[in-house]
Amino acid sequence: MIHQLRLTQFRHLAALSLAPSPGISIIHGANGAGKTSVLEAIRLLSTGRSFLTSHLNEIRPYDDAQACAVVHAECQHDNRSIKLGLQRCKDKSTLRVNGANAKNNAELAHLLPTQLITPTSVNLIQGGPNQRRQFMDWGSFYAHEQFGYHWSMYQKAIKQRNTALKRRLPKDQCQMWNPALIEHHNAIENIRQQTLEQLTPHIHSLLELLMPEIEQAHRIEWHYKTGYSSQFEDFASALDAGWEKDWQYSNTRQGAHRADLSITLDGREVDHFLSRGQQKMFVCALLLAQAQLVTHTQPILLIDDLPSELDQRHRERLMQALVKLKHQTLISAIDPDSLPGEGYTYIDLNVL
Repeated sequence: MIHQLRLTQFRHLAALSLAPSPGISIIHGANGAGKTSVLEAIRLLSTGRSFLTSHLNEIRPYDDAQACAVVHAECQHDNRSIKLGLQRCKDKSTLRVNGANAKNNAELAHLLPTQLITPTSVNLIQGGPNQRRQFMDWGSFYAHEQFGYHWSMYQKAIKQRNTALKRRLPKDQCQMWNPALIEHHNAIENIRQQTLEQLTPHIHSLLELLMPEIEQAHRIEWHYKTGYSSQFEDFASALDAGWEKDWQYSNTRQGAHRADLSITLDGREVDHFLSRGQQKMFVCALLLAQAQLVTHTQPILLIDDLPSELDQRHRERLMQALVKLKHQTLISAIDPDSLPGEGYTYIDLNVL
């Protein structure tokens, strides 16, 4: 939970200080007031990455080459107070936890978990496999302590194997990484599937709140697609059979980094069944349900432009669900009156 957030020289915000509510805070203001920038800053502290750009220099004032963007937050984690900070100067980022340099982005993710919902979140069902892998891995990271280790070791093994392939090293030197790759691949696949099983009842519960007409009338199914062809008994067999193509393309073409998730309603892909507004609600159900997996500390919910593409009925349902979930939630909206309900904290960026 964030008690105090301060931004300095962050995008066009010269200085901003705000205290979010432990419940729902609605950040509002005119276009360009910095509503999305506030959410971006929190997400940066949580992950070390922006959801708006892959070039972090863009968060600095564009007209001052020497300026450094700074984000600072006073938070509570596991009943203890912590201070998190991020400074982005030209081509260099510094992340701090209680005044000391952070070990890595994973440390931030554990201390300040956030779940993000934006207008582009529908790519979870409309986009490619990468978005769905990220969805599965977010839940796996928080629900299973060992996932981060296995994912890190898998990435190391695949990087070394691909380097050997690109350098055209002998086959035995390329395949010396296979045992580690297989071990960590199998662990990742097992954790992902366990996480999906744990997630299923939460998803049905959220869909009952948000889309009862869908939950009650249709058969919803989740199919985990392994990162290798189903014609093989296991990943080791697939890796062995795929050697010639791996050598041809200088790349490991099968594994956990190629997995996918299929979500269907009555056997049809969700994006072929639901309208655009329904797709947004469906994705909200998936992401909010996933936040329920994190039992040791509640993730902060960051929702950008919630009213867009949702009619009044679905906005009411979503706000009611957010109240029921009791997570610290920050929502950006141009018009706060478009979000029905009571007891919210309103933060007007036009007057800060």
